[in-house]
Amino acid sequence: MFIGDFTGDKINDLFISASIAGNGGIINNRIVKLSEKKPKIIFSEKENEGIKIQGDYLDNFRVKLYTNTNKQFEIDLSFNENTYIKNKIYDNNGKLLKQVKTWSDSFQNLKPVDYDGDGIYELVGNQSIFETSHVDKISHLNSLWKYESNKWQPKEIEYSSFLIKQPIS
Repeated sequence: MFIGDFTGDKINDLFISASIAGNGGIINNRIVKLSEKKPKIIFSEKENEGIKIQGDYLDNFRVKLYTNTNKQFEIDLSFNENTYIKNKIYDNNGKLLKQVKTWSDSFQNLKPVDYDGDGIYELVGNQSIFETSHVDKISHLNSLWKYESNKWQPKEIEYSSFLIKQPIS
């Protein structure tokens, strides 16, 4: 739980965060605006989805990703080349043999931060991008959100991918 001004009205709001057991580390977050006569949720389940991503695998160990912010980008999957060949997703030359769909989870971490030092809190969130299950993580996504015009707007979106990824033993 955290108390701070997220809307810029100089009245503190309530940020509540709780993990949901058994779902890949997803955190359920809510922000309640306390300045109204009746408390109002301004960060709900919909906002907790964060950046939604889907994608399609391409030849040469690549995946094209599409976001709900109308942005798209490609990720190099060669860090896992041997596993993809073994599982017959790609052949030895990098030709795609079967399509794999990617997806992203809701926030796995979301923290209030006064990013620009103006006394109004923004949110910094972390998400992961997967292929077939939570074990098959292909990328990380970090985003910065600000409450403007009565809704949460992504201000920065950053993704990272792996150069080397080995199973944790």
